Amino acid sequence: MKKVVLFFAVSAAVVLASCNNNEANNQVSNDVDSVAEAVDSTVAVVDSAVATAETVVDSAIAVAETAAEVVEAVENAVEAAK
Repeated sequence: MKKVVLFFAVSAAVVLASCNNNEANNQVSNDVDSVAEAVDSTVAVVDSAVATAETVVDSAIAVAETAAEVVEAVENAVEAAK
């Protein structure tokens, strides 16, 4: 009789323990999904920032090239005026 009672007690403990772990696992799964979505969103923002930075750098290079041409033209004009 003691073995039967012990069997049911252990079975009940296992059932109760497995129910609590299921809720915790679902919460962890939901948290992981939320973090994954946040990372994807952050990656999209960083990609956009990189594209903008590349555009700014290209514009700065174009301005520097134009400035070099202007300096050269001014130097040529000064030489011609002498």
